[in-house]
Amino acid sequence: MELDRSRAVSVAAEAFHAHGISDADAEQTAEVLVSADARGKHSHGLLRLPRFVHGIEHGNVDPAGEIEVVAERGGAATLSGGSRLGPVVASAATGE
Repeated sequence: MELDRSRAVSVAAEAFHAHGISDADAEQTAEVLVSADARGKHSHGLLRLPRFVHGIEHGNVDPAGEIEVVAERGGAATLSGGSRLGPVVASAATGE
């Protein structure tokens, strides 16, 4: 089955947004999931959407969580992701 990429991103982002995730975080996470599927990494693609939604509904994801550096040593830092969505935290950690 072939899916239009922009439609897939839009539907996934709408699901996140409907659960209190900001537009920016919803779009970014949806794009990551769809990109994983496009690369054939389905275990990290849209298959994860229900799991993310479950996490939001059960308080494991904090849509308003703050990402912050909690420790620095040399060229390394430890971040607290504030329970935000993983792709959002990963992006912040890598400076993207």
